[in-house]
Amino acid sequence: MNVAELIALLEKQPADMELLVQSYEEGFDPVTDVRPIAVSKKADKPWYVGVYEEDAQSGNRMLVIQSRHNRMGKEDA
Repeated sequence: MNVAELIALLEKQPADMELLVQSYEEGFDPVTDVRPIAVSKKADKPWYVGVYEEDAQSGNRMLVIQSRHNRMGKEDA
């Protein structure tokens, strides 16, 4: 999915609807950030590991939609 496709999907929803991402173990956390990163595909990965890994040397830039809550141990705001 690219940014234009995501925008098209989001435009079909109420503008005031909050966005969530899956939390670390279970449940959901609010989206707090978007961040462009350079990535490369991870070869020979276990099933539970993501398809991409951060790779500063790569020219492949993607946008990460994330939550500070599940990565930094912060409580709900």
